[in-house]
Amino acid sequence: YEDEKFDGVICYGVLLYNSKEVIEKAAKEIHRVLKKDGVAYIVVRSTKDYRYVNNEKISKYEVLVNENDISKSAFEENGMKMYFFDKDEVKKIFCMFETYEINHIEISLEDGFICNHSYIVILKK
Repeated sequence: YEDEKFDGVICYGVLLYNSKEVIEKAAKEIHRVLKKDGVAYIVVRSTKDYRYVNNEKISKYEVLVNENDISKSAFEENGMKMYFFDKDEVKKIFCMFETYEINHIEISLEDGFICNHSYIVILKK
């Protein structure tokens, strides 16, 4: 797309399936295609998510998912590498934006034992 083409961009649950390098390129691309004062709505998984907490760390933010319980949502993600964010990483990756807001979605299951945790990031160019 051409520069400053869109008033808004929605990126929900997509970035987490990529490497840091691809995520950084995507952040720059979102910034490039947004008009001045455009807004991006991005949802990424946080390091508070059970997939991050309970799986093998490849790096500080990357995890290899290994879920044996077919009843858990991560079962369908077995063998996948995923990228997780803490607030500092969100700020670092999306530093080219003028303003941002970081909120979260938390869904607990099994009496709070399992926690799906994502950040809702609102960015303004």
